[in-house]
Amino acid sequence: MEGYPFPFTSVYLKILGLSRCFIDDSFVQNLSSCCPVLDDLDLMDCAIHVTMFSSTTLKSLSITSTQTDKDFPVEFQYLVIDMPNLVSLSLEEIPRRIIHLMDVSSVETASIYLFSLYFGHSQVQCSILSALSNATSLTLVSPSVYEDVVPKVLRRDLPRCATFSKLKRLHLGKWFLSGGCYPLIYLLRRSPNIEKLILQLDRSGAYDYARLANAYAEIYPTCKEAAATFGCGKLRKIRIYCHLQRDKRRAAIIMLALSTHISPLPSMKVKPPFQFSKVCLLKLTMQAYRILKLHLGLLRSNQVLWPCLDGGVKE
Repeated sequence: MEGYPFPFTSVYLKILGLSRCFIDDSFVQNLSSCCPVLDDLDLMDCAIHVTMFSSTTLKSLSITSTQTDKDFPVEFQYLVIDMPNLVSLSLEEIPRRIIHLMDVSSVETASIYLFSLYFGHSQVQCSILSALSNATSLTLVSPSVYEDVVPKVLRRDLPRCATFSKLKRLHLGKWFLSGGCYPLIYLLRRSPNIEKLILQLDRSGAYDYARLANAYAEIYPTCKEAAATFGCGKLRKIRIYCHLQRDKRRAAIIMLALSTHISPLPSMKVKPPFQFSKVCLLKLTMQAYRILKLHLGLLRSNQVLWPCLDGGVKE
């Protein structure tokens, strides 16, 4: 890793992209003072050791960390981001830095990729979702739901969330399955203007689902939050993206949960579409419904829209 050669001063520089640099608090302080009108910063494949990132001029911030272990920080520490004029935020897998968004009230587009090395343990307090209530497009992806740390940390942040009144596009990774799809239902209920929902099922989660005995129980709705039907009047598209044929079981469960709790139900498709025989589809649907009914204890068969995994929903 090479450090950036400060001092470098420019009263004109607005866009800066750096690759394979060592980024610490001293770097950030110098950057703010030496480039007073900088509004677009892209840190690519960098060693991120900074703990406080504050700027009143930045409008776009993108950070991707190095994947080289020797360049990771030694200890877990908070990375506080305080940028009141930031409009676009992209953070991808920053090891041993606990993201805490302070004032990012102007952010419209946020894309955050998390994994367990962000947090260290599941009792960490962070502010991520709760700081992004003004976003119009939000992507929050993490590894498998069965890897506890990330889902537990994010679920603890949910009660602090205000209504996402401006949110139109929501893209979630597998963490939304945790706690019986609680995060998914919670966010949809508080996003009255959402138009498009993307749910991403990655390869690792399919393997976890296949090998864990409690996988069904983990992703079935069991909470009061998921029990009542609600409307998403502007929601027009739901897309579930899968990587493996074995994902058809998880897709069936998700579609059943959505069709049970959202009314009216928008267009819902699985990509790539799975091909099912009628017998296979009926077995999957009935198995899912029996467990769902067992957990909720209050569903009637006429409340359910049966999922059709070739890209539609049978009423």
